[in-house]
Amino acid sequence: MKCPLCFSPHTIVTNSRSTNKDMAIWRRRKCLKCKETFSTYENSSLDFIIVEKRSGDMKRFQISKLYSSVYNAVVSGKNHDAGDAAKFTSKVIKDIESEILNLRTKTISTKQIIKTVLKVLKEKDKGSYLRYLSYSDYRMKQDKI
Repeated sequence: MKCPLCFSPHTIVTNSRSTNKDMAIWRRRKCLKCKETFSTYENSSLDFIIVEKRSGDMKRFQISKLYSSVYNAVVSGKNHDAGDAAKFTSKVIKDIESEILNLRTKTISTKQIIKTVLKVLKEKDKGSYLRYLSYSDYRMKQDKI
C-alpha cells in the first residue's frame, strides 16, 4: 500500500478491525518515510459470482446494475430526495451483498437476486419494496411473452 501523502511504498499496519458486520476491514497504517498515519478499508467484491440470466447467458456480477435498480425504486418514493436515496441505497446494497455472500455460491440466477433484493427491501422500506416488486414483476411477465 502506497502512502497517499508522499507515495512511498513503505507502510506498516498499526491497527486493524472488522467493520460493516464483518464485511470489511478497517486498517490504520503508518508511512515509514513521512511518519503520517492514514486509514484504509478493504471490502469483499462480488465480481467472482456469475449471474445466470433469464436468457440462459452467463455474465459476471455487476454491482452497478444492482445499485441502479435499487436506487430507482428508492428515489421514486416521496420520502427520499436524491442524496438521501443514494445513502439509503448504499446501506441496502451492503445488506444485499451480505445476503448473496451468505448463499456461498459461485453462480446465481437473476430470480435469486430479485428475491434477495425484495427480502432486504421489505425489511427496510415498504414503498421501495413495492416499487421494486412491481418493476421486477413487470419484467418477468415481459420475458414470458
